[in-house]
Amino acid sequence: MERIRPIHTPILTFGREKDHQQGIFKLTYEWMKEADRDAQWVSFDHPTHGYVFIMNQPDGSDKPDKIQQKTLEIFMDYFDKHLKHAH
Repeated sequence: MERIRPIHTPILTFGREKDHQQGIFKLTYEWMKEADRDAQWVSFDHPTHGYVFIMNQPDGSDKPDKIQQKTLEIFMDYFDKHLKHAH
């Protein structure tokens, strides 16, 4: 808590259901909430580590799957909430 309490930056954490480090990411989120910090947790079952980053396909196109499209929506909503109307 000593290290978490000075944090005032909103934190959005994306987990991955079958990731071997899911537990530590979730625990970090829970500690942030326990410290009454602005933290949001989202987790999806996706086969790719780093699924939140939409990478170009070999043909140069971007073809995000449904989960990646959802993560983009979550990112944009989060940025709108925390940056667009920030004072």
